[in-house]
Amino acid sequence: MPTFFDQSALDALLTEIAANSVKICLIDGYTQGDSYALVDAATIGSAVITAGVGGASFSSITSSGEDRTITFTGASGTATDTRGAGTGLHIALTNNSSIVYAVTNETSDQAITTDNPLTFPSFTLTARQPTQG
Repeated sequence: MPTFFDQSALDALLTEIAANSVKICLIDGYTQGDSYALVDAATIGSAVITAGVGGASFSSITSSGEDRTITFTGASGTATDTRGAGTGLHIALTNNSSIVYAVTNETSDQAITTDNPLTFPSFTLTARQPTQG
């Protein structure tokens, strides 16, 4: 059975993430669906970010075929723990109180040392059309 989402629906998903994400966290250990409390407890570094599409932290939403994308432009923060030692880490976008909006792999494998600077790399989030089947 064919399935389709209008681009405005895909845009709404990405807009919700960008409009409400005010903190980016580097986390050691993540299982899909982890609660905000679990993500917060696993945070080993973070940075305050600017919410909003097309602002300081997020690009404008763009098309990629039928899919829609938004890019997080990067941020700097401070490491608060050395857990993870730079491998197998994840990045979470949160509202800093109760919601985890998105989680992705951290791919730079940077060394993590307590109280040292931390760089959150640029990454793209994609809202995809469902696979037809």
